[in-house]
Amino acid sequence: MIANIARDLPSDSGRLAGNKNLRRKLFTAAAAILIVANFLYLASEGLFSYVNPDDSMNLYAAWLRSGPDLVLSCLSFWAGSVRPLGQLFYRLLYEVFGWNPLPFRIACFALLLVNIGLCWRLAYALTRSLQTTILATAIVSFNGSLWSIYASSGTVYDVLCQCFFLLGLVSYIRRRGSGSGPSLLAAIELFACTVASFQSKEMGLMLPAVVLASELLFNQNDTWRAHRSWVLRVIAPAGMASAAGLLGWRYAQNGVHFSHVAYIPVFGWAPAIASAQAHLSLLLFRSVTPSEWQTVAVVIAALGLALLMRSRLMLFGWVYYHVAMLPLTFTTPRHDGYVLYIPIVGVALYLAALVEGIASRWPQRPLIRTVSWAVALLTVVLLQWVERPLVHQRDFGPGGESAVRELSEYAKAHTTQWLPSQGIVVINDPLGDKFQPQFVFSLATGRRDLRISEVRGGSSNGLAAPGVFVALYRNGHFEDTHQAPD
Repeated sequence: MIANIARDLPSDSGRLAGNKNLRRKLFTAAAAILIVANFLYLASEGLFSYVNPDDSMNLYAAWLRSGPDLVLSCLSFWAGSVRPLGQLFYRLLYEVFGWNPLPFRIACFALLLVNIGLCWRLAYALTRSLQTTILATAIVSFNGSLWSIYASSGTVYDVLCQCFFLLGLVSYIRRRGSGSGPSLLAAIELFACTVASFQSKEMGLMLPAVVLASELLFNQNDTWRAHRSWVLRVIAPAGMASAAGLLGWRYAQNGVHFSHVAYIPVFGWAPAIASAQAHLSLLLFRSVTPSEWQTVAVVIAALGLALLMRSRLMLFGWVYYHVAMLPLTFTTPRHDGYVLYIPIVGVALYLAALVEGIASRWPQRPLIRTVSWAVALLTVVLLQWVERPLVHQRDFGPGGESAVRELSEYAKAHTTQWLPSQGIVVINDPLGDKFQPQFVFSLATGRRDLRISEVRGGSSNGLAAPGVFVALYRNGHFEDTHQAPD
């Protein structure tokens, strides 16, 4: 009889283990569903945003280029093309759906959900801790400062960059932890993700540096030979691709990188601190504007705390944030939260690791650990819900959608009156931008032959040559539209 009981014990243990695994899977699925549902609820308004001026400008630039030219630009990463992968995104959707903002928004939201999933996989690959993974993903999933990411297709460059950035990092960490040596496939994956990332947005240049940080911080028990092998065979080719892309932008005279004033780097203490101040204020939802020395103190204190707690994940999060932000560190400070979208993963990993460090101080008291995690997660969600109604009050997100709609509806209503290559004068256009009428009129009608010019102030009298169509915007709508007599 005792022998029979002994035989049954493994079966019972297996059943208990199976029940525990099932509960874990159900808890994991429930947590993931709640994070996604919370994101969709808080960001859903952005799904129905109209076209904004950035969208029309980006789409017009992509529309002027041929499909094969865009594909070739994506592959020729050394040639200095400006974000060709994002332009290809615009061009493909416009060819299929035309001047319709909803398909663009749906595609962007699909990518946002993919990025939330990739952040989950990154956190779990680094920690194997479900609690840390849930908290880090919840932090990344929504931040009121990033409203332009959720409400503008113009930030698809950032969203695509994040997608390939996380994909490359997750791929490397998983292969590194598999126990196998560096392979050609691992090198190709990281190389391709690096190219796709910086061909979407310049922050992608930093992917090899972040991967290198993960190699040095999370594989400390490996031999120097193993480190060197992975660095030389897998990370170095991706780093060379980034170097080629940077040199391409530097010398291609593309009119944006190293030519446009907002992208010209000015190396020194002052611009670096100014950028850090602006970005820290955005992280704090513009509730605080830190001084120069407060900014320095926060940066140093965050690093010191990571070292004091001996947390590799906190240190990695600190490095991740600052390295990913490097392409903007010495340029004109940005004051819209979209710039945080890629670096904020580092902040999320840092904060989740900090909570893990605090909770782990009570290893024999699971209730205290559980309460610590619950309080941290509820705090994150509460802050998200507090921020959401204040987004527009704090002036986050894109603007100009209503003016673009005015131009678009007017163009659609009058397109049949415009002869091929006819000149059109738009007086007092609602955006006050001499280029927007050309972008919107051409895209809304699908016509490349329109010749648009814009005049500010005055009336329609004497402002158009004979045969030119005049559109006067006044008192919140278009009026006195006519074709000037021959």
